[in-house]
This record gives sequence, C-alpha cells and structure tokens, in this order.
Amino acid sequence: MLQCCSRNRKRNEGFKYVFGLEIFRADREINVMEIVKENIISVTPDNFKTEVLESDRPVLVTFYAAWDQPCRMQQPALDSIADKHPEIKVCKLDVEEYTAFAQQFGIMMIPTTIAFKEGKKVKRATGLRLENVLLNMVN
Repeated sequence: MLQCCSRNRKRNEGFKYVFGLEIFRADREINVMEIVKENIISVTPDNFKTEVLESDRPVLVTFYAAWDQPCRMQQPALDSIADKHPEIKVCKLDVEEYTAFAQQFGIMMIPTTIAFKEGKKVKRATGLRLENVLLNMVN
C-alpha cells in the first residue's frame, strides 16, 4: 500500500523518502514508472506494430527509463492526457529493456516522445514537456 509520509513515524523504520514523501519500503521498492495506468499501454517490439502503427487513433509514444527523474516527472502529464483524451492513445516503451528497438527510432536522450498518425511519425519532442505541448504534437 502506497502511503504518504506520516510526521509521527520515524524516518529510520525501513522507509525511504523522496521530496518528503514515503514512496517505497526498503524491502520492496515500488517503481512509479512501472505502475502503468490501465489507459496507458506498455509497448514492446512484439506489440508495437499493432498498438502504434496500426492504430486508428493518434498515438503518443514516450521512450523512458524507470530510474530517470525527468521521465518520472513526465508521468503526470501522460496520465492526464490518457484520462482526459480518449481519442489519443498513450503508450510507453522502456529503453533499458528494449535498447536495440529504441535505437531504431534514434533515441539518444530520454524522455523522448514521438507522435504517430496513421502509422507514420509526425512529431518528436525530447526532454520533459508540458501536457499542452504533448497534446499539440497530435493535433
């Protein structure tokens, strides 16, 4: 169970803190980037063609790494787009797990987001981007 830091709890009880929030226990790390919302699709080389290239909706694909702070900071914008805009498919691809596949797209820096329409790349943004910038990529 993910809980916020309690001011009454001592910080040496096996919990680790980031920005004053208890985000994981020392015995079981909860990786924020691995908690993918049900309306954000984790893509792999196996399902990329089906989920992205053959999609009938515009697609935003963010290439990320779970350890990267800017990638973690990008997550709320992706969650918001996925929640508020069902006409846009939001996907994520882990560059550490699928390095060779990410290199096919020329990913040199993360996070990198590529917008696809009708199976073709239309725009690309590298680095942390605001929600409205990501939305403009597919409009």
